[in-house]
Amino acid sequence: MRLAIAFIAALLYAPPLFAQCLELPIVGNGIDPKGKAESAWTDTEGSFRPKIPDELVQAYPKMANTYTTIGFPKVVKGILTASTVITCFSASLTIPEKLAPMTRDDANRLAKDRDATITFNPDALKLPTPKTAIQKAIDSSIRTLWRYIGPALAWATSSTDNFNRGTGSDLGAAWDPYNDGASTPCALDGDKVSGTSDLARCVEGYSTYIPGSNQYVQFVLKADTGGGFGGAMDASAYVRLAAPTTLTGYACRLLPPDQTNRSRVRRYDGGGSNSSLANDTTTTWANNDVARCEVNGSVVTVKQNGTTVLTASGDTTYTSGRGGIGVLSTPGAGNQVWIDDFEVGDLAGGATIVRHKPIVIQ
Repeated sequence: MRLAIAFIAALLYAPPLFAQCLELPIVGNGIDPKGKAESAWTDTEGSFRPKIPDELVQAYPKMANTYTTIGFPKVVKGILTASTVITCFSASLTIPEKLAPMTRDDANRLAKDRDATITFNPDALKLPTPKTAIQKAIDSSIRTLWRYIGPALAWATSSTDNFNRGTGSDLGAAWDPYNDGASTPCALDGDKVSGTSDLARCVEGYSTYIPGSNQYVQFVLKADTGGGFGGAMDASAYVRLAAPTTLTGYACRLLPPDQTNRSRVRRYDGGGSNSSLANDTTTTWANNDVARCEVNGSVVTVKQNGTTVLTASGDTTYTSGRGGIGVLSTPGAGNQVWIDDFEVGDLAGGATIVRHKPIVIQ
């Protein structure tokens, strides 16, 4: 019984895992430099991240680079919507007073004032108490653990867009058009992504979530079988796209059953310059198929409804970047092919660099 009481007391009165916070400027350009160790990045390159004060890095070389962020700003057309972010550190790290540290509650309240979509949750111990002492101890223990451990583990690993915004000429602020030499921006057509010009491929990259080097993009293929998914039409998933607007990265392309090549992996090297890495001649793509493009190290894989249909290996030209989509169709004749239910994320089992994963505390 004494051990149980001591354990509960330790949970109740132990300092939170992430207790002190700072408002820090954001550095980086959103793209990890090829072949350069993270420790050697300058403030003008690499993933967007808080600028950790030198005092903390010198005093706590490891802990200073383990933190959570509250309300990390969005990236619109490659540019951050804010220049600072609230960053919370481990309670075992002491922040000098001259850096103006704030409590977790103060930080959460400040984030809430800036962005009304962020839910403000006060310190767990300030919540209404249960009726009995035992209930109070148990409830407080659970709340305290979840309050400080839960958010610390809840790093974003994927992001989605279902395009349920009707019909329009712009996919939205999360998307940036790319130029492959002849491409046009994509459009919305009845809650799906379509091309905007006949037989001109639209290509757009997603900026809300930039995954790690081992990543995937998937979507649901929408093909008008009545009008015919055939001829010069296709849908593509892009991985490791460079920052907009020149098309550089890998494409997993799906083509109609009347084409010789049904699935393709291509590498784009700036605009219209591209190379064919692998082709599949047997797969039949149909309406509502889930298409997935994965890149892991030097291997690019195309999957249809979870089954691998094509693999290209050995290409190490590009090692990082964002996800994207492309559509080649005939809008003037009713499109015949669209993209829906987009998702981009990190491949399971890949290395997770904590400081690159923005978190919104719920």
